[in-house]
Amino acid sequence: MVVATPFAVGFDYRVPAATIHDRFAAARRAAVDRKYGGGDGGGAAADGAAAEAEGAEAAAARLPVVAAGHSLGALMHVLLARCAMDGVAHEARLA
Repeated sequence: MVVATPFAVGFDYRVPAATIHDRFAAARRAAVDRKYGGGDGGGAAADGAAAEAEGAEAAAARLPVVAAGHSLGALMHVLLARCAMDGVAHEARLA
């Protein structure tokens, strides 16, 4: 599966980075919900909604991710990877 995340170009790179992050996260959730990649999409769990959410997160974690970009797209990947390495919450790092 390929997920393309188009974004508007501007000089405040936090804005397109946040857009890319949000769109990719939504696409990843949709892939899990549709049971892409062999995940159970949360499935029917004995502990209800919390267990379903945990199952969906585990399925999402198993999906491989390879990022590619050119020019500003590559810069966006660097910014997002750096924020992920710092372990900073999405809202705080891009605010």
